Amino acid sequence: MQAVPAVVAAAVVLSVLSLTFRIFEKTWKNESRILHSLLICVVLLGVMVLLAVLLFALLRNTGQKAKRDISTMEAELDHAYLASKAKSDFLSNMSHELRTPMNAIVGITTLARHSVGDEKKTLEYLRKLEIASDYMLSLINDILDMSRIERGKIVLYRIVFDLREVTEAVDAMIRQISAEKKQDFHVRIDVVHSRIVCDRTRFQQIIVNMLNNAVKYTQEGGEIRLTIEERGTAGGKVKLYVEVADTGIGIRQEDQERIFEPFEEAGNKDVSGASGAYGTGLGLSISQNLLHMMGSEMKVVSVPGEGSVFFFEIELEYVEKDDFPPEEGERGGWDLNGRRILVAEDNDMNRDMLIDLLCEEGMCCDPAGDGQEALSLFLQSPPGTYDAVLMDIRMPKLDGLQTTESIRASSHRDAQRIPVIAMTAYAFTEDIERSMEAGMDAYATKPVDIIELCKLLNQIISEGRKKGKKHA
Repeated sequence: MQAVPAVVAAAVVLSVLSLTFRIFEKTWKNESRILHSLLICVVLLGVMVLLAVLLFALLRNTGQKAKRDISTMEAELDHAYLASKAKSDFLSNMSHELRTPMNAIVGITTLARHSVGDEKKTLEYLRKLEIASDYMLSLINDILDMSRIERGKIVLYRIVFDLREVTEAVDAMIRQISAEKKQDFHVRIDVVHSRIVCDRTRFQQIIVNMLNNAVKYTQEGGEIRLTIEERGTAGGKVKLYVEVADTGIGIRQEDQERIFEPFEEAGNKDVSGASGAYGTGLGLSISQNLLHMMGSEMKVVSVPGEGSVFFFEIELEYVEKDDFPPEEGERGGWDLNGRRILVAEDNDMNRDMLIDLLCEEGMCCDPAGDGQEALSLFLQSPPGTYDAVLMDIRMPKLDGLQTTESIRASSHRDAQRIPVIAMTAYAFTEDIERSMEAGMDAYATKPVDIIELCKLLNQIISEGRKKGKKHA
């Protein structure tokens, strides 16, 4: 396309030269030298103007294409940069978030080791370990969901839960790290409608971040208070006021807006006792972003040298006590006695642990160390032997997907009936979809939550094999 103006220009030049030659020949014969010179000048001027116009058009066309190419390259570069930044920010955020339950787990494990002779204390420490582990697992599951990184956003879920359970979990994690600095930690919850509808993990994450910040910037011997109050109801929603107050180093006026930006911290942080163990400057930014998604906003009132108060108000749906679904988390809410399960897992320790947990619930288990062994056990078993198969995805010889496909393709009478549950530590969306395509009926993530797994087994066995994804 770029050659067209040049061809046109060449044709015009040749035409003009031909015309010039004819005029020159005619004027020469008439011996009119003055007219001849004038005509030559006019023609040459015309040629120059025409060539200038054509050259300008050619250069403009070339320049516009170059600009379009540069714009396209800049857009692609910006897109790549934003995608990379989204991944980096997400992973940095999660790294920061994982520190809190990890610190609690390490500290409580030490306390449990020292109280082995005291059964009551040991059981209490184990209960707190379970709470901290559950919170940490929920964050790990978020990291594994890589589609959220690509989209650069987090999805909020509607979950019915009791607010008092959240405060208990927060207390178990924060009290441990605040005790290490000899701080007084107080919790006050004054609510009537405690059963609310919200993303429990995110709501808990906000409060933990606020408290983490208070612990970090409060010296040894200081005081930290968590307050949750109910401030009215309307239209099926309850207005909650959440406040975290401390007697820490405080925040200067010029820093009070900046601290909600990513990777920002107060400028006067370097004081005795203000530990930098969690110093990524992400906690408040994460909490503020989550609150914006929930229709709220965090605010701060602070005086340097005296302390800070972080607070927010939020309206959330609530459910009455009679409408609250019964607890399904307690053991015994299922009937799995005598059920026979084929457990395919190549890690010996994980397989033995899972079998022990299932046997405690009254089930019988047959172990398989790889996919080929699992397939052989199934094909050699009489019809009706197994009630379900727990299938690890990553195994030698045959992986879980290949093994499940072979089971479904076999002539065994139970080939289409037997429920197969994927067991995976790699809870990526594409892995889950592939397991469903291979013929699996549900999936459970590792580490295994035995209560959730038993609920899933009870449901899937009692209902019979169904196509579709379920999650434990």
